[in-house]
Formats: sequence, C-alpha cells, structure tokens
Amino acid sequence: MPIQSRLSPRKSSDSRPLRELWVARTWLPKLYVAPLAEVKRSRAEGYQTKSDPTYNVFMQLVPWVELMLCWFAWLYPLLFRAPHFQNRPSVTKFAPSTVGLLLESLAIFIAFVFRLPPGTSPGAARMIFSFIFAVLAAILSWSSVSHLGRQFRIQAGLYEDHQLIRTGPYGVVRHPIYASLLCTLLCTLLLLTPWQWWPVSLTLFVVGTEIRVRTEDRLLASRFPGEFPDYRRHVPAYVPFVR
Repeated sequence: MPIQSRLSPRKSSDSRPLRELWVARTWLPKLYVAPLAEVKRSRAEGYQTKSDPTYNVFMQLVPWVELMLCWFAWLYPLLFRAPHFQNRPSVTKFAPSTVGLLLESLAIFIAFVFRLPPGTSPGAARMIFSFIFAVLAAILSWSSVSHLGRQFRIQAGLYEDHQLIRTGPYGVVRHPIYASLLCTLLCTLLLLTPWQWWPVSLTLFVVGTEIRVRTEDRLLASRFPGEFPDYRRHVPAYVPFVR
C-alpha cells in the first residue's frame, strides 16, 4: 500500500504532459502550418498580410480609396464635360470599334475579378506606382477632352467638319484617351490583381486598343491625306516612344 500510494500520484501527474505532447503533435501543425504557408507565399510574392507586423487597417483601405478616386477622376470629364449628343453629319465605323471596346472591357473585368488573396495589401511600392498612373490618367483624360472639343466621339468616326487635333496631349500621343485608359488599367492591376493575371489583361487591352487605333487612323488618313501621314510619322499612337 505505501508503494501504490506513492506511485498513483506519479501516474496522474505524468498523464498531463503526455496529453499536452499529443495535442502539440496532432493539432498544432493543423492550426499553424497552413496559415504560415499562406503567409510565406504572400511574402514571397511581395504582398503584405495580416500576419506581418507592419500590417494595419490603413494599408488595406488606401488601395480601394485610391482606386475609386482614380476611376472617378478619369470618368468625370468623359461623362460630364465631353459633348455626347451632337446633331452633325458623320461617318461611323461601328463594328470594329465595338469589338475593340469589348476586348478592353474584358481586360478591365479581369483586373477587378481576379484579386489578391483576402486580407492582403498590395504593398507600398505597388501603391506608389499606382498613384503615379492614376495622376497620369486624370491629366490625360481632362486635357484630352478639353483639346478635342467638338471632335469627341465614343465610336470611331468622322464628322463632316472634322478637324485634326494636334495640340496639348495630342502632340505627345495621337490617342491620349486610350493612353489614359491604359494608365487606369495599370493602376487597377497594381492595386488589386496578382501579377499572374497581368499578361492576360494587358494582352486583351492592347489587342482591343490596336483595333480601335487602326480603325481611327484609317479614317483620319482618308480625310487628311496630306497632314495625317506626317502626324503619324512623328507622334506615337498611345504609348510615348512606341510607334
């Protein structure tokens, strides 16, 4: 009896460390290995997560605020300052313009739908570059509408009294509104989209924009055969330094 009374407390005291060891070996890997793997993957891709010590609510809200301001600043002059309803005779190339516009819209749709993992911030570097593109998009959009004036159109076409505009942003690129839309798309990709989807979105956008640019260039060349070839030779289409 003295021996049993000495051994029984030892059994009860030894069982607790064994249970703790069993829990540590079976449940802790399930609780922590998967989240740690997700954090490592996000860090390897250059994103910030909630597990990072520098993460805070500010870094998660700023990208969305910046993105909304970017799209609002880009859209406002196109919707409210450009003349949309003009009763003037014109020639319109509806089909190719619509195809190009649909491809551009699909590129933007991809940028919004395929987003970074939940609770992930794009990081300071991507936010800085996105801000630069957002400012460029707004400047190009507002100045293009201002200089284009009564020549503004959504679909590719020419008014009967159409003029060839070469002032302001049209002295830098021939299609600055498309350049501003490209800047807006780049801003969206930087703030929302994993880099794996960038080639798909940008390829669709470039194909759609090239369709619209070539359609409009053919119309302008037919209307201004003496002036437009020289303009096209010296001024790039919608990306500076790229003919």
